Amino acid sequence: MSEMKEREGYRSKNFGHLGVYFLSTGPDPSGPMPGERVIIVIYNSKNEIVRRLEQVQGNCVDEGWIDFFESAKCRPSVYQYHIVDIDQNGNREILASHTNPADARAWLDGNFPKWSEKHGVRED
Repeated sequence: MSEMKEREGYRSKNFGHLGVYFLSTGPDPSGPMPGERVIIVIYNSKNEIVRRLEQVQGNCVDEGWIDFFESAKCRPSVYQYHIVDIDQNGNREILASHTNPADARAWLDGNFPKWSEKHGVRED
């Protein structure tokens, strides 16, 4: 008999019954799984990842500026980020784009529950 793989990540409090786990909750250190970017997965009954919702870095929209004296002209680079839905076959769909982390948080707060309900795998 073969052993089942163990699930990785932090089980979602609200959607864990649908196989939803956080591999990374983003750069907020107060989150349960802090990391560079948001990575959310859905496991099936065989503990295989069947869906991913990830934040990926896109193009640089402003290269920023830095000088030796750290003058008032200094500013960080600004990148476009995308919230991407990736299915079991590796097909990707960009669901949202943003340059401000607050916009990403607002999108996730409003759309993560719908995504979880739509793609989640109900556990018995």
